[in-house]
Amino acid sequence: MSAPIGGLRVALFLTGTGTPRDLLETWQAWQQDAPEAARLHLLAIEPWPKPAAEWLPDLPPALSALGARLGEAWWGLVPGLHRMAFERGRVTVSVFVGPAQDALRELAFTADEVHLGAAGAAVPRDAAALRPVARLCRRGTVLRASDADESLRHGLASAGFVIRHDRGESLEAIYAPAWTPRVRRGDARRGNERHGSEHAVVVGGGLAGAAVASSLARRGWRVQVIDAAAHPASGASALPAGLLAPHVSPDDNLLSRLSRAGLRLTRAEAQALLRPGVDWDGQGTLEHRIKPASRRKERDAPPADALESLLQRRPAVGFADDWSCAAGARHKQEALLPGNAAALWHARAAWIRPGALVRAWLDQPGIAWRGGLQVQRIEHDAGTWHLFDSNGRALADAPLLVVAAALGSAPLLDHRLLLHPVRGQVSWAPHRPGQRLPARPVNGNGHFLPAVPLDGGMAWMSGSSYGRGERELQPREADHQANFERIRTLLPAVADQLAPEFAAGRVQAWTGVRCASGDRRPLVGEIAPGLWVSTAMGSRGLTFAALCAELIASRLHEEPLPLPLSLAMALDAHR
Repeated sequence: MSAPIGGLRVALFLTGTGTPRDLLETWQAWQQDAPEAARLHLLAIEPWPKPAAEWLPDLPPALSALGARLGEAWWGLVPGLHRMAFERGRVTVSVFVGPAQDALRELAFTADEVHLGAAGAAVPRDAAALRPVARLCRRGTVLRASDADESLRHGLASAGFVIRHDRGESLEAIYAPAWTPRVRRGDARRGNERHGSEHAVVVGGGLAGAAVASSLARRGWRVQVIDAAAHPASGASALPAGLLAPHVSPDDNLLSRLSRAGLRLTRAEAQALLRPGVDWDGQGTLEHRIKPASRRKERDAPPADALESLLQRRPAVGFADDWSCAAGARHKQEALLPGNAAALWHARAAWIRPGALVRAWLDQPGIAWRGGLQVQRIEHDAGTWHLFDSNGRALADAPLLVVAAALGSAPLLDHRLLLHPVRGQVSWAPHRPGQRLPARPVNGNGHFLPAVPLDGGMAWMSGSSYGRGERELQPREADHQANFERIRTLLPAVADQLAPEFAAGRVQAWTGVRCASGDRRPLVGEIAPGLWVSTAMGSRGLTFAALCAELIASRLHEEPLPLPLSLAMALDAHR
């Protein structure tokens, strides 16, 4: 599969300065002569990134505008990989926080240029350390170092670089090994030799499918989105509003790291595409740290010292509080909780209307919506995927097919994936005079959204039930009661106010069937040549849809992935 028109330039930075000045200079120079369809990806490895407040004042005036834009996204840089997008995807900045040797093991892409920092900085300069750098290079990749010594010169030669300019205070080399480097899949895709865009078909018009269509369209693809429903976001993505929040664990486990990566991407998309206060609100969420109601007694609530211990075991970089911290007295008061409640404050959490995000993703140049079409089977012939309905009528064909049809993905893929239905019911009702509700969303055992604008006015929402193996959409009174008990555990003062609503039958229901895998993580990857899948988002579609879409698009274009390799493998459909 070839990359569409629009040359991608990838630059790797190992400067060890903790600041993005070199990135900004490269970005500025690229802007001056880049074609409209060109894209730039800047990836920095920084063991100890500095907060924006420390480096912004030192930038020269020529870089201040770009620096301010990057500074707004320069938050939450705990250990791991962080992706930031600008100019609707034309410019991407990735920052890997951690030692260079760890980062290089977790990266797989092809760099066009490499920038090394000065001697003494936390950057690799000997032969053993430079070989992993060479693994990310192609013939002709240019390496620039801000100074040169014998150790660097020897290391470059051993790794396959040929020095072109050596002035002592700076050095430039080109990757031109005397041996034949191992050819990595996709290297031939890079460059500007193509003159035309590729065509793709996405099956599924919910969060997963719309996110894939958007990621591909930003890279120059023409995308058809086909769905059995007449309108986008008609399945589980029709949820009136959902919560986007990071997962916190004492050992910063797999889900915690994945949730941060997904939140960052989705939040950026919401900021760029949605109306604040109408389609989304990103002003934070309080997490009441309580045990599930089935195992909880009031005296069993986690004590404050246990919560403090959890926070102390988080990644200890100065950016950790950008994600989560101990909730203060004001946040607890606004949530109608007592001052001794064990609670976290997630500053970057948000509620989002999934349908609004789906429609915004699909309303982009290069994407065509085709609703009311049921894909019954797919066939591959001579490099092209063909789609047919139940009558054998051809619906579409393309060299790239992405199946993102939730539970409908399994039959299209000959049941090579094991997918499970999960029924969910949300309880909601319009605001009534005199109600005093939390100022921000609260989660813990379930979640409570206090103020979501609907067509009839503001409403509160709570849930959701989790019915494994269930597909029935009819609302259930038992699930309303279960949601009420969750509110009672999560927010006792709110439950007292809403009890009459539940008792009088004035609470309404939204029901949907989500799609989950056996380990409750998404399934994303290439099933066969040109056939990809993105499904099984479970109850975290807002967290994972954009992340999985970027995984697919990045792999198609040999770009740096939005996740370290070990985390990307945790989502791979073949795991």
